[in-house]
Amino acid sequence: MKPAVLLVDGDMFLHRSLHIKSLYNFTNSSGERTGILYGVLNSLFKLLDTFQGYEVTNICFLLTTGKSFRLSIDENYKFKSQKDQTTWTEVLPELGMSRGEYYKRQKELVKTILPTFGIKVFWRPSFEADDIAAFLSKLDFQGKRKILISDDYDWCHLVSPEIDLFRFTKEDFITLENFEEILGIKSPELHCLYLSIIGGHDNIPGVLRGFGEVSARKMVNSLKDTTLPSILEWAEQQSGKARGFLEEEVHKRLEMNLKLVNLHGVQFDTEFRRDIKSQLLEKYSYNTEEMMKTIRKYDFKSFVKIIDTAKLFPLFS
Repeated sequence: MKPAVLLVDGDMFLHRSLHIKSLYNFTNSSGERTGILYGVLNSLFKLLDTFQGYEVTNICFLLTTGKSFRLSIDENYKFKSQKDQTTWTEVLPELGMSRGEYYKRQKELVKTILPTFGIKVFWRPSFEADDIAAFLSKLDFQGKRKILISDDYDWCHLVSPEIDLFRFTKEDFITLENFEEILGIKSPELHCLYLSIIGGHDNIPGVLRGFGEVSARKMVNSLKDTTLPSILEWAEQQSGKARGFLEEEVHKRLEMNLKLVNLHGVQFDTEFRRDIKSQLLEKYSYNTEEMMKTIRKYDFKSFVKIIDTAKLFPLFS
């Protein structure tokens, strides 16, 4: 079996479950809401089943906490429209609370419950899940394969000779070998530049109006490298809209976008780095009795058989 470490986009699993309305009605016998927790555990069991061919030694569940430090770079980063804010704060009769409050409570529940299953949960105020993934991806796991679990395209530029990305929804891998075939871009470094040029996600504006995905993909694939001199050299040889990359305002916006998009430059404080490393030294472990107690407390009867038959968990002992 191939030894591996799974670095899971916890935000993705939480948001997937948030948007499944059939989970809104999930409560335990005490009346406690359990919908998102159920959805997250269900997704994790599905993930573990997918990776039965691996010897998984660590599962790290990564979460965004608080307002991002990127707001100090661009105050409009991830800005929500009035409509989006209303959707988040409006009280829903079926929940008896707003989506935002429901999400917040369920997130805290997930953070409390997952360690029972031997899953390490990491978060840090002002940082996002992908920032923590970038930090963990640089650590030495004694030669074990690091596998990112996310549908977020920002995570793609973390792919390297030692790191693969598993897209949970598509159920496929992006590796260094098939990177260009799947994404149409030659390398992870160029993909970071590509995202910085087109913007669009997280309310990041594109650097040049009318210069879209197709043009940006052709551009980055023809560059010598990702430096400004290389971009200027390319722009000098172009005509029409592409010559906009010679303008100083475009350079400034591109520089800002790279700071927002590029995960490799993020720095964590010494205390957090030390805390993560000490937790990762602990051997993956779980207590079947405690897991069963948790499953019964939240009335997740469909999970009892999974744990009872030890279908998944012996792989991680």
